[in-house]
Amino acid sequence: MIKAGVVGWPIEQSKSPIIHNYWLDKYNINGSYKKISLSPENFKLGIKRLMNDGYAGLNITVPHKEMALEISSNPTERAKKIGAANTLIFKKGKIYADNTDGIGFLNNLTQLAPDWKADLGPAVVLGAGGASRSIVSLKYAIGILYVVLSVSLGLVQHLIFSSCLPSSPLSGLFNPMACFSSLVLFLAVICSICLLCVGAMLFLLFPRK
Repeated sequence: MIKAGVVGWPIEQSKSPIIHNYWLDKYNINGSYKKISLSPENFKLGIKRLMNDGYAGLNITVPHKEMALEISSNPTERAKKIGAANTLIFKKGKIYADNTDGIGFLNNLTQLAPDWKADLGPAVVLGAGGASRSIVSLKYAIGILYVVLSVSLGLVQHLIFSSCLPSSPLSGLFNPMACFSSLVLFLAVICSICLLCVGAMLFLLFPRK
């Protein structure tokens, strides 16, 4: 039997087992696909244990995608460029890593919106985690301004600056104007939050009578 699953922390929200087990049943494949909860501090040891238990591979979700790439002995070029992996395959004691988030997004987009074109205008990315890194690093996106929205300023900062630093694997995937616009956007978000905080403080200090 082929054993596979999805690893995350937390993992209860994942719908991956519903999807994969449906296809296993539909095509009469002798396999199983489970949710597997691993905390960040137990991730490396947990992956080794799953390999020893006979798992053929795993999907990786938050917050382990960067660490999944680190433990891989054979990552694909796109996983290395993105700096994260969402798929691990185990063969003869070796860990092969790939990142299919970006290409999966693009394939779905072209199927559901065949008239969509990359040069129509800015694209909004909600969130700045591992999947966002995959989407904004797609080579078809050269010249597109991505507006990244996230509840975490730290993640937005990491994503934007990783695309602008010459030493970054993402640096070659953005043109200077898009990079500059992203930096301006980041500063604008910081200024907006500061203004909101000042306004809230003034409201508390000088309430309307």
